[in-house]
Amino acid sequence: MKRKNFQFYIFPVLICLFTVSCLSDVDLINFSKDIKLDESLVLPIGDAKVTIKDILNKYGLPQDIDTTNTEISYVNSFSGEFKFDNLNFRDSIEPLEKTIILSPITLIFPPNFPVSIPLIDADLTFNANAIGDENRVDRLIVNSSILNVKVDVSPDLMAVPASSIKIEFVFADADLHIETGIMPSIRPTGYGAIGQISLGSFTVNLTGRKIIPFKIKVSIDPQSMPVIISPTSLIKLNVSFSDVNYKVAYGYFKMNFDIEKKYDIPIDLSSFFPNSHFKLANPTIDVTATSNVGEDLNVNIDYVKSYNSAYPDNVYQAMFYDPVSKTTSKSLLQTVIGPTILGEWTTKSYNQLNDKNGETGNIFNNLPYPNTIKYRYIVTSDPLRLLNFITPESKIKVDIHARIPFSAKGGSFFNLTDTIHNLNIGTTLDNVDSAFLVIKIYNGLPVKAIYRMTYWKSEQPND
Repeated sequence: MKRKNFQFYIFPVLICLFTVSCLSDVDLINFSKDIKLDESLVLPIGDAKVTIKDILNKYGLPQDIDTTNTEISYVNSFSGEFKFDNLNFRDSIEPLEKTIILSPITLIFPPNFPVSIPLIDADLTFNANAIGDENRVDRLIVNSSILNVKVDVSPDLMAVPASSIKIEFVFADADLHIETGIMPSIRPTGYGAIGQISLGSFTVNLTGRKIIPFKIKVSIDPQSMPVIISPTSLIKLNVSFSDVNYKVAYGYFKMNFDIEKKYDIPIDLSSFFPNSHFKLANPTIDVTATSNVGEDLNVNIDYVKSYNSAYPDNVYQAMFYDPVSKTTSKSLLQTVIGPTILGEWTTKSYNQLNDKNGETGNIFNNLPYPNTIKYRYIVTSDPLRLLNFITPESKIKVDIHARIPFSAKGGSFFNLTDTIHNLNIGTTLDNVDSAFLVIKIYNGLPVKAIYRMTYWKSEQPND
């Protein structure tokens, strides 16, 4: 039989890094065995492509890798919550020490005759500055509170039982409105003992004042013996608040918080891609802040830095772009507008951090890859807003969504080593004089790529 000379065209594994067109898995063993001989025949016996998805599958997909869209990306989301410290209204209300002179003259009340003392003026001092400098409380709504009262008397009144003395506190409704409408009062269980009055729900209207005037009413139940009071007859009161469980405070509250945090990057590219350096293009970070703090807050991102913990001095720092001034700076100031209605939340979406705003593409320029992100932000209150409120549950929640596309920039490289296994053609083509190995290179990168091939002698006999 005449020997036929013809050519093989073999299309083996090709490198197509970071493309968005991912094909099915490659099987070079599975090709057609129906071969027809013809003098002019050029016979392809294998065709394959390899994409970044194939590479990732070869090395094992890291956690949080997204391959569902037209690009392969590392995605991760995390949330942080900053809760404001509760305002200490217990310490901001000054304790009251009051000495009451029952009468400027000597009076004798016969047996079984009630004793009523004219109303005594007193002041409740609401020292708002105890909360913090430059704070102002206009209105305070309290769910509950405890009024601690201690009663002492001068020696000439010691014969009067403590339980027969009634102390009542009378507030103007416009100043301190008690929901039940019942003014607080107490009968001491003993002189020098501290009694407690549960105030329940009430509202204090300060409108910037520190002083809330009120009246103290003292009465003594009828006694079996005459009651004598004189200018030396005294009742000493010590009054203080405790357990002030407030619902909401309206006014102005100066915020000034300086917070520094670190975040560990949970993906180590070098462990998944040895002998490589991917200068990843345009990682993006989306930041959303939600707030139920009833005031506007200026949030200044003072810096965002990344570095490898083994080389803490090799730091990359983000540069933020200001679309108004057309300049960049190391800090980014944003205002989170707070809600105006109690119980509501407001949302602020920050300008996305990307190659243009933050120069995020530079994060992965250097080796070793960064594994730590460190950031600092400063929260201050905006003094321009007039109506503000704060509650015990006031907080800011920050949601961060990071996406790192596996899209490389110039200077990136990746070394993939693999082999084309024996095609096991068998004896069908024993009469072949020669064959051509044709390599097609598909490059999906926006930069040049280098393909190198090394030929190894087969271990099969007669090859």
